[in-house]
Amino acid sequence: MVVQNPFSNRNMITNPNEFFGRKNELMTIFSRLENLQSCDVYGERKIGKSSLLYYIFMKAQDRLGADYVVAYIDMQAAEYHNVGDFLRNSLNELGANSKGIISSKSLNQNLIAFSESIKEMKKKKKPILLIDEFEVLTKKQEFNDDVFDALRSLGNNGHIAYVIASLNSLKTLCEKGKFTSPFYNIFSEVKLGKFTPEETTEFLSTISESFGFNEKEIGLIYEIANHHPIHLQIACDHVLKNKGKNLDEPKLREVIENEIKTYDDEAVRKKRHPEKLNGVKHNEGTFIDIQNKDEQLQTKKSFIDVITIAASIASLFYGIAVEYFEIYPTGWNKHLITLVGVAVIFFIALFLANKKV
Repeated sequence: MVVQNPFSNRNMITNPNEFFGRKNELMTIFSRLENLQSCDVYGERKIGKSSLLYYIFMKAQDRLGADYVVAYIDMQAAEYHNVGDFLRNSLNELGANSKGIISSKSLNQNLIAFSESIKEMKKKKKPILLIDEFEVLTKKQEFNDDVFDALRSLGNNGHIAYVIASLNSLKTLCEKGKFTSPFYNIFSEVKLGKFTPEETTEFLSTISESFGFNEKEIGLIYEIANHHPIHLQIACDHVLKNKGKNLDEPKLREVIENEIKTYDDEAVRKKRHPEKLNGVKHNEGTFIDIQNKDEQLQTKKSFIDVITIAASIASLFYGIAVEYFEIYPTGWNKHLITLVGVAVIFFIALFLANKKV
């Protein structure tokens, strides 16, 4: 009999039977959602935010009842890349009337239509909108404070609840200037970190029974994974596959640690340079990188501006130096000194202009 390997999946977990842990976080979120209160889920890449949101989506009616309607949206999907599409498709996912959202209308008219549709829906059902990769929304200028204020008003007045997932908390995004609306202050923060030692132990105990992992294999997984969900997934995957390969422990450890390092390096790179990347979700925390062409053009333009400023300052210095040769000491090569001075002034100006740009 062939045993299926659920650990080979590196994507967002969509099968609720494969979701594990997060009992405290789920208890907090569902208790808030009962009263249509909103939650801000944040944490490092690949920690399981998308899987958590999707689990809430799959289990909401079981936990909350038939009076609630829940929609999950991923802000990296093409359907949500502008305000009109975001409003229209969010209403569609909730099963609300989206006919009032028309691209030819003004932003204010569409926000009013969205608000009216949500309020009308609230008379029959309690809407909950789960927004994954929320930071994508904050990077688009079209999503201005008018949009956030309209969303906040609906949430603050009990017409809808939101659960959002992002790398940074809403408060941090606001402090970084991503938006100035007080949108964040209707949310309770839920920081998603590693599993607790108890969760890891319970997880390993469960899979040991299901897949026949021995004590030595469990010890290896526990040590290498260090309570990180994706690390546990990777380690379990390779240990299960190894049952047919019979690699010795040092070699197996090397294989596991190499894949974990690849995931961790990718996460660090994305964290350091998020402004240069627009992500297309490839799996739980791994992205296909697409360099924004507008940013490339802007970078080239800025570089040309810097060179122009520096050259102008150096040229001005050269003109002054040529006119006043007598400022140099007797016996020196005045032309050489002038050229050296121009070079020094050019690089100083280049440095200062570059910092300004």
